[in-house]
Amino acid sequence: MAVGDGLGRFNEFYRAEINFLSPFGPWECAAYPDPICFASSTGRRRFCIKESDFSSKGSVRITLTETEEHHFRITTNYPLTCDSASVNAFLGDRPQQSKPDRDTFSFSDTEGDEVILTLKKDGAVGHIGEEATFRLRGPRGSASLDEFRTGKLPLEITANIPTSGDYEIVVNQKGITDDLRYRGGYIITLDTSLGDVDEIVPSRDVE
Repeated sequence: MAVGDGLGRFNEFYRAEINFLSPFGPWECAAYPDPICFASSTGRRRFCIKESDFSSKGSVRITLTETEEHHFRITTNYPLTCDSASVNAFLGDRPQQSKPDRDTFSFSDTEGDEVILTLKKDGAVGHIGEEATFRLRGPRGSASLDEFRTGKLPLEITANIPTSGDYEIVVNQKGITDDLRYRGGYIITLDTSLGDVDEIVPSRDVE
């Protein structure tokens, strides 16, 4: 991340590799008058980091412009809201893993929404193998929706949401031979016709 002074000058103040802490989704930036953030903020801005934007823009640029004494207007080079959701993870985290790996995620959606789920390789990290299984099912406790694809990445699922509730996304290696089994970083992207899903939540089995 880089912070600017409003004159087009930016200084990088934070850098991190993408790992199990996904950068994708809604963020909030706030400015405070004191080093310790006990006082009320003097400026605040929500924004969204989407995978498609991140691929082209890379770093997040935040500009602080003083509007009055100790109050700031905050702007960024990313959109204010999310019209899609993305998350990154790693399939097959242990080199000597004997059982096929499985990662599960969840999201909440509304009846009548049309969703497009995409599973693709994360080009920022390495991988071996080519095939995985990609699955969408739910809502929890119901068999009203169960779609899956098995094969080489990228994989895509298009579905209509039958009822409002929580849905599960699964990425796994089950039933795929060792020589074809995908192991490495991947990215899931969720686009919706209603545009009201901005977060994919990883479960505890996600690396």
